[in-house]
Amino acid sequence: MIIYSDKLLPRCLNIFFYCIPGLPMSLIVVRPKLRDDRPLLEHELTHKAQFDKQRWTYVFKMLFNRKFRMESEAEAYAVEASYDPDPIARVKNGALLLSQITMLKITPSDAERVIMRHFSKLPVRT
Repeated sequence: MIIYSDKLLPRCLNIFFYCIPGLPMSLIVVRPKLRDDRPLLEHELTHKAQFDKQRWTYVFKMLFNRKFRMESEAEAYAVEASYDPDPIARVKNGALLLSQITMLKITPSDAERVIMRHFSKLPVRT
């Protein structure tokens, strides 16, 4: 389910995927101003697909397994970039954001390499 709301998100986030293991649904909350940002929505839908495959395991790995979190986020940023008219700019932005996640301890250039590895496996979108 996707909800467009400013009230359900902390100020620091524009979009977020809420997963509740044990419940049959998950929730993506998007700021109304980003309703038309399909690449960003595809990023969160990628996390939903990742969650749907693993449920509880996904939640714990995202919180406690640095490599799993890096690969999950890199895949989501690669998908996001594949929907953008300027995918390289999205990859670079995603790499910068990944480098700012404290637990990952990765440089922007290393993050960019990981995202590009995932990006290269995706189909070309026209």
